[in-house]
Amino acid sequence: MKKQRIWFWFFCLIVIGVGNLAQTADKKEVPPGKTADQYRPRVYKRDNIGGVQIFEALGQGAYGNVYLGRLRGVEDRPGELVAIKISCGAACYSNAAKREAEILAFLHTQPKAESFFVGLLDHFVHEKLGSKYFCLVLEYAPEKDLYSYIEQAYSDRKVPLEVIKKIMQQLLHALDFLEKHGVVHADLKPENVMIDH
Repeated sequence: MKKQRIWFWFFCLIVIGVGNLAQTADKKEVPPGKTADQYRPRVYKRDNIGGVQIFEALGQGAYGNVYLGRLRGVEDRPGELVAIKISCGAACYSNAAKREAEILAFLHTQPKAESFFVGLLDHFVHEKLGSKYFCLVLEYAPEKDLYSYIEQAYSDRKVPLEVIKKIMQQLLHALDFLEKHGVVHADLKPENVMIDH
């Protein structure tokens, strides 16, 4: 049986001391009279964004939307399925996404990071209809997030103690790794923990 592994999706981070990355999460609010939804990108199936052909929406977070896509025109990874996270268009959301990219890039320079975190393949700014959206191209984890996994595998929500122990052990190893590198995950929840069977 293949070992089960968990990964973190990073949607909201606070950095507490990683050299040049040492700063707190963006505290800027959405401009008065606006809502975050007014800044969400309009993305459609078959759109091509930064060499990624969009297939479908995977989810929506406070800072943006995540889509399933396939890499196009990338020599070393042609046709690979990826997750592309597109930030909301307001500057406060783009700044948070930029820091997220910096943190993921930094973490992946550290040994064993790939065991805990979804890989950052690329990042760029996409301009559409006069708005700028910061995009993260991430390794796609085809399995479910922890919340969906528990809902499907244990509909009565009675998760066996052995399963809880395995998941918690991996979570604690990942959190220890973050702490050793001066990073705190500020949005840790089952929906942001991906299961890789």
